[in-house]
Amino acid sequence: MDELKSFVDLFADPRLFFLTTVVALVFIVWKREAFASNSWGWGLMAFLAVFFGFGLTDENFNLILTKPDNVPIVGLIFLLVFFTWYSMREAVRWTVPSSRVPTIPFSTLRESRIGPLSRYSGERLATAFISNSWPSSLSRRIAQAFALSVRT
Repeated sequence: MDELKSFVDLFADPRLFFLTTVVALVFIVWKREAFASNSWGWGLMAFLAVFFGFGLTDENFNLILTKPDNVPIVGLIFLLVFFTWYSMREAVRWTVPSSRVPTIPFSTLRESRIGPLSRYSGERLATAFISNSWPSSLSRRIAQAFALSVRT
């Protein structure tokens, strides 16, 4: 038990802990397809449950863990791990292969909808940009406010 405590104390050193978490994040992003599997999600949650369950047998850890101020933090640790895994899982699920992503030339983006930006200024630019997506009365008000903010 003392060896485990000394390992946790060594790992809790801020420099080592920060370096380890950065390396873990890089690894998670690099191997996201493997990390997104259900076995990783359930495995991480089981590891945390065993860690906290085993930690409750230690008198000092139990005192710290069961203080009313610290109980929500324990829940947040579980939520942090779960939602990190879940967000990576959803990102992998909804990833579009790069061969299927359409590319649009920059010149097309720059001149789409309102034409070349060089011929607009102030209120005309804001009106031209906003009028394509909002009702005209609202777009006029926003354009006037934008023109006033540009002038001052």
